[in-house]
Amino acid sequence: MDLAVNSFASLSVADAAALPEIPTELLAEILRQLSARDLANLSMQSKQLKAAVECECLWKPLCRSRWPACGLIQSSSWHALYRRRAQLPHGFVAGVDQACLLQQQARADSARLSMLFERFMRALFEACVEAGDAAAGAGREEYEGLRAAVLWWLKTHPQVAVRFVRDANTNLQAFDMWQAAFVNYPDTPWRRSAVAFLQELAASEAWAHESVLARIAAEAGSLDSAMRALLGEEERANLHVRVPAGVPAEHWWFFLGAESSGLGPALRVDVAAHHRVVVH
Repeated sequence: MDLAVNSFASLSVADAAALPEIPTELLAEILRQLSARDLANLSMQSKQLKAAVECECLWKPLCRSRWPACGLIQSSSWHALYRRRAQLPHGFVAGVDQACLLQQQARADSARLSMLFERFMRALFEACVEAGDAAAGAGREEYEGLRAAVLWWLKTHPQVAVRFVRDANTNLQAFDMWQAAFVNYPDTPWRRSAVAFLQELAASEAWAHESVLARIAAEAGSLDSAMRALLGEEERANLHVRVPAGVPAEHWWFFLGAESSGLGPALRVDVAAHHRVVVH
């Protein structure tokens, strides 16, 4: 048998049948050269091959190669982790891993907390808009890892979270006379959505973070009022932003420019009705 095999497709039926008969060390060397898909196909050939393919030594490097930060999420085994993550949206997994990695960096780098938290919130936003049904299905472990990271920030650095919302409100007020636009508005909707997602993730333990969540809610309310006020500045404001797929309909701040563009004739009524954002 050619030990340079790198694809299950290149194995003959006779070769596959003979694999369980060769020494364990040699079999492991052959299996390490195969892809995850080839290993899955090979595992269906016999009980012996199935047992060999499920060896953790094969799946750990495959997981690390595809998702370098995957070790930050708990799982019963590397094989289970790979099978689960292969079913999840790429953007969701990437966002979760990035958020958890940034939390780890913040543990060791207190001098850059504001910058790390901003990047964390961006990763949180991207993970949540890409999640789909992942939080209720195969992605429960990833979602819980994301929740744990959020709760760590609220417990350890609550002032950074509050400042993030307050700064979004302050930056929103910047109006450029030359461009005739609120130049920071395009950067505001994702920030407000990230705050809404953070509030949702923390809701299960709101009792433990009641004070900081109340402060975040107050700052978010002020930001909402400031964004609603932009509707009275339609002639001066450039409120059009790209709306990423997966943004909940409740996140009205992404659609402030819809009324003036003719895309949302009832926008003013809809906005007024959303005194509090609830993410489902």
